[in-house]
Amino acid sequence: MVGTHGRGAFVTDITPLQELTPDVLAQDYHLFTPEPKGRRVESGWGNFRFFGWRQVTTPNEPNGILLDVYQRGEGNASINLRVQDSAGREVWAMEEAGGPGLHRVVLPFQGRGRQATSMEPGEYTVTMEVGGVTQARPVVVKPPVVLPRG
Repeated sequence: MVGTHGRGAFVTDITPLQELTPDVLAQDYHLFTPEPKGRRVESGWGNFRFFGWRQVTTPNEPNGILLDVYQRGEGNASINLRVQDSAGREVWAMEEAGGPGLHRVVLPFQGRGRQATSMEPGEYTVTMEVGGVTQARPVVVKPPVVLPRG
C-alpha cells in the first residue's frame, strides 16, 4: 500500500515481485501464481465518484484476477492463456502479444464480449502456452466482495 498526499492510499497486488527470484529470471517464460480474488460489487460509492474538492484520484484496481507472465530475452512469441474449471471445461481464453519483460493480463469478472467471464466461486486452472513452454497454476475465485454504500 502506498499513501498519497496524506489523504488516500493505493493498493496493488505485488505477488509477482515476491515470486521473482533468480531461478524465475533464469527461465525463458514464467507464469506467476495468481492471487485468489472475488468479484468486487460496487455501489454508487467510491473514490472515483467524489466531486467535493476534486482531489487527485486514481482508478481502482481491475475487477478481476491478475495473470502475470515473465519473458526473458528477445522474441515476440504470442502468450496464450486459458482458464479451465475443475471439470476441465475452458471458461476463458485470450492471446497476448509477447516481448521481454513482465506482462499483466486481467481475467475480468465483468464486462462485454469474449474477454469477460462470469466465473462462479471455486477452483480453476490457468495455463500459459508460449514459445514451446506450457505452465499451469491453480487460481481460486472467492465469493463476491460487496462494498457498503457510503
